[in-house]
Parts: sequence; C-alpha cells; structure tokens
Amino acid sequence: MIPNSRPFQVLVVAAAVALIVTLVGVRPDAQARGQAPPAAAPADPCAAPKNKVIAENCKPGNPSTEWDINGTGDPSIQGFATDISYNL
Repeated sequence: MIPNSRPFQVLVVAAAVALIVTLVGVRPDAQARGQAPPAAAPADPCAAPKNKVIAENCKPGNPSTEWDINGTGDPSIQGFATDISYNL
C-alpha cells in the first residue's frame, strides 16, 4: 500500500484505536451500551486477617461495664504524681 492512500490511512487509524483500547483496557462497546464495570466490594479484613494484630482487633472484646470507670473511680485505689507527670 502507498502511505498516502486512503486505505493505508484507515488502517493506521484502526491500528491506533486498537492500541489505545488495549493500553487503556476498555472495551469499545461498553460505553456505547452504557455499561460500567462492576464495582469491587470492599474486602472484609476480619474474614482472613493478614496478621495477629488485625485478628485481635476483630475480636468483640469485653463489655465496658468490666473496664470503664464509673463516676470518680474506686476510692481504694491510690496513686501519686511525680514532677514529670503534671504541669504546674
């Protein structure tokens, strides 16, 4: 084919479109039909934890009645403050 001929130009344009579609990964008829690719559902990290920390964080834990402080707390527990644990 001659580089300036109409069939050659059509072939070059078709090859360019095919290359772009291949690089982008879009089917040429998907937009024409109005179809969008399905959205991926977010993966549940607790279904198969990747490490021990994630597995531990997936556990329900104890109710707050076991560990929460009610009012001013327990008066039998005494503590002290040092010079580095408070601001003057």
